[in-house]
This record gives sequence, structure tokens and C-alpha cells, in this order.
Amino acid sequence: MDFFVTNTSQFFSYYPKYEYLDGVLSSTNRKRINLFIDTKSCGQSLFQEWAIKYILENSKSSPTLDTSLFSSVLEFISFHKQYAKKRQADIYFYFFMEQGKSTYHLDLLKTYKSHRGSSDMFGLDLASRELYFQILDKNYIVLDKVINKLPRCSFIKLNYLEADYIPYYLMKHVLSREVVDQSANIVYSTDKDMLQCLDASNIFQFFKHYKSVKMLNYKDIYSHWLKTDLEVNDPALWFPLALSIIGDSGDEFDGVKGIGPVSLVNNFSYIMSLCNHSMDLVYKNILEKKPIFDINYKPINKSMKLVFDSQDIIIRNLKLSSYKLLSDCVNSGFPLYMTDRKKQIIDSVNSENKCTGAGILISALNKNGLMGILKESTVGDLF
Repeated sequence: MDFFVTNTSQFFSYYPKYEYLDGVLSSTNRKRINLFIDTKSCGQSLFQEWAIKYILENSKSSPTLDTSLFSSVLEFISFHKQYAKKRQADIYFYFFMEQGKSTYHLDLLKTYKSHRGSSDMFGLDLASRELYFQILDKNYIVLDKVINKLPRCSFIKLNYLEADYIPYYLMKHVLSREVVDQSANIVYSTDKDMLQCLDASNIFQFFKHYKSVKMLNYKDIYSHWLKTDLEVNDPALWFPLALSIIGDSGDEFDGVKGIGPVSLVNNFSYIMSLCNHSMDLVYKNILEKKPIFDINYKPINKSMKLVFDSQDIIIRNLKLSSYKLLSDCVNSGFPLYMTDRKKQIIDSVNSENKCTGAGILISALNKNGLMGILKESTVGDLF
């Protein structure tokens, strides 16, 4: 069976209409855009049947590596750079992804994301599935090398450490406060955990999942996630606690049994009282291995008693889901592999070892047989 592809952008199709980006620039009155791109989340098409079978067939009929993913990501960068040029804005790209299971998370919960990737991939045999992931891995390796050579682009690929916290970490610990404050910052991802990044009016999440397309800000956190609003100051700050109480079936950790969205919303003001209305205190108590709830609090109803009695579960879930806790762990350098991850992130963002022109990149790509179906004009738009 033939699987017809008209344009490689189909493989990395996480594109916003100009009106979404225009809305962000207009509402923030900024002239710099920082894009934080969740590489795997934005490559949704790669796990649709047509894409899998096209790439496999293309690989079997050619002696060279299929570069559909590689080409599509460069086209994605080209699209956004053309947009920024038309709007006379500066644009910076921060791609991030992980490979392998996160040691940090598995040390907390052995079953964390244990069923991810267990699909039969539309009936493919084991050899074909392994070949497909080998092709993707080789494309990621090339993307890592090439994107980090492009001006104003970084590609952060972490081994055995979940990379979802990267936008939060970059905005809090790597990029200067001035840069973050004076930019429109947009996270491209379908992952609801990213909602905890939306802690200022100039930070957004572009969510694109099939026909559902939204540009989310801090006001949308709970209406997007819970499908109902939750009145709370600093909504992003409290999001990890709310998620830890409900649990996350996607990441495969249970919350407090008997507490769902409705009971959470109805009791959240009381839950904040349990924490003395301070997430900073919650994090401090976790660091010092103290109770996060006021031990003198007397639960007022069954739901509150369930929450109060499930403190250990909530603390574990906060360690699994909170970007602040993971960022603090990276900065602390313990376990020791965190020191290497921190250096890798900083080196990628601050690297000045970039290509100086399109000709150099085109020559290198041709030399290594990596141009594939990428147009030279697309490469030119990357500079």
C-alpha cells in the first residue's frame, strides 16, 4: 500500500495560525518570542498509521536514512522564522526531549509511565517496530547536532531524565529575568503538566490536539484541565498540589482515593488552609522532611479527612509532578548525574558555536547525505 506525503511538514505539524501568534504579541506588547518546543508531544503525527508505514516503506526502499522527521522540524523552524521576520520580532527556539525512562521518577515510583509505548503500532511485527524507533532515534541525533548549530536555536536531549520541566527550568534558572520578562514566552505542548509554567501574563501554552487548538494563559489553567474553574490566586503555583491530590492516569500515579475534580474544587480553599496558604512552605517542609499539613487542623468533612490522611501520597506525587522540586534537585547536583544534566542544559543554551551562513549548513548536509527532501530555500530561511 502507498502512503502519499505531499510535504514533510506533515510529520511535525504543530503549527499555529498567524492569528494565535499575533494575539500573543499584541496582548504582551513584546518584540521577542521564546518558543519552548516539546519535541515528542509536537510530533503527534509520527504515531499515526500513515506516517509509520510511510517512513518504514521509504526506509526499506532506500539505502539511506529516512530524514522525514529531520526535514519536518527544520521546516517548522523556517515557518516561525519567516513569521518573526514579517512581524519584525526576534525569535528563539528551545527544543527539548528525553530518551529512556527517567531515573529520578522511577526511584520515586517503579510503575511511573510503565505502560507508555506498549501499543502494537497498528499490528506491526516486533522487527518493524524496532526499526521504526531506530529511525526516529537517528533523526533525533541529527536534530541535536544540527539545531544546536543554528542561530538562536537550542536542542536539549536528556538521557534517563524526563525533560518536561525544561521550559520552567530555563525561565527560572537559565535565561535572565530580564529576557523572560521582556519576551512573549510560549510552550508548545499538549502535556497538562506544562500548565504550571503559566505563572505570568506573558507566558502561554499553545495546545494543539486534533481539532482542539488553544493558546492558553494563566487564567485558563483549571478550565482547560478540570473543565471547571477554580478560583485561586497564583493558579500555576497551586497546580502541582491540585494535580497531586487528583492523580494523573496518563503518568500512572494515583491520587487521593475518593477525590475527583468536583470535590477538589469544592474543598480547595480548605486544602490551602491545611498548607497555611503557602506553597513555598509546602516545598520547604518537603525539603526538611516535615509534614506539609498543619497537624492541628481538624478536617471538616469526609473529603478533607481523605486529603489530610493521604499526606504521604500527596508528597510523593508532588515530587513526581512539580517542576520546582525537580529543578531544585537539578540545581543541587544530587544525585550526581544531575550535575551533568545541568551542564548539558546550560551549555546548549549558551553555546556560541553556530553556523555563520546557510551555505555552510547546506554543504555539510549534502556531504552527509542528509538533505533528503529538504529544499535549499528552507535551509536559507533558518538564518
